[in-house]
Amino acid sequence: MSEAERIPFKCPKCGKESEPEIQRSVNTVTEPEAAERVISGDLFSYQCPGCGTDVVLTFPLLYQDLVRRTTLQLVTAKSGLTLEDSVKDAIAERETTMAELRAKLPEADADFGEHFRVVTTPDDLREKAMILKAGLDDRYVEIIKSMTLSIQKQDGETTDVASNRFMIDDENKNFIVYFDENGEPIGEDTFPKEFYDAIVDDMKLVDEPPVVDAAWAASYAAKLLERLPTD
Repeated sequence: MSEAERIPFKCPKCGKESEPEIQRSVNTVTEPEAAERVISGDLFSYQCPGCGTDVVLTFPLLYQDLVRRTTLQLVTAKSGLTLEDSVKDAIAERETTMAELRAKLPEADADFGEHFRVVTTPDDLREKAMILKAGLDDRYVEIIKSMTLSIQKQDGETTDVASNRFMIDDENKNFIVYFDENGEPIGEDTFPKEFYDAIVDDMKLVDEPPVVDAAWAASYAAKLLERLPTD
């Protein structure tokens, strides 16, 4: 199990300073309980000891799912760098590390994760972890999210939809939740698994970028939407 450490925290509401305990890495094989805390969000939740305000902590975290040969890295802005440059730095460091490992260990990809993704918020990390748990490929999930979001925005009754996320409920059922511009949930749909299987078979994506998000998926989604039949 990875060692816990404490970080400085100042409550945005009452100003009290404290040192919440965090974890820098999670291995789904050796730390299944910690992995579930990532998915639930509990690993990032903290209550101010001064005023009781609930906050979401954001800190660098490495999430390794060795069964699915995937590493997720939550990146925050490094001192002196923007978040964008910190992401580029993390990707470069990963490429250097893996190149060194491959030179020594032919099985490095299997041991340290064939697939690598970078995210910048706890919610993004949670979503990627849920997608892994569901046994799905995040590239196709992001494309479907982009498509369904576009369709929802075109629907006159749901023009206030601003974003969506893949979720898993307590019964491990997969669905997509829609949010307004304030981040409040305003609706949900069952995840279209049959359509997912169809586009996986149709697209056969080769590209494995470290950042797979709405911006990456947009062009793929637009092309698929053009192929859908219209009334």
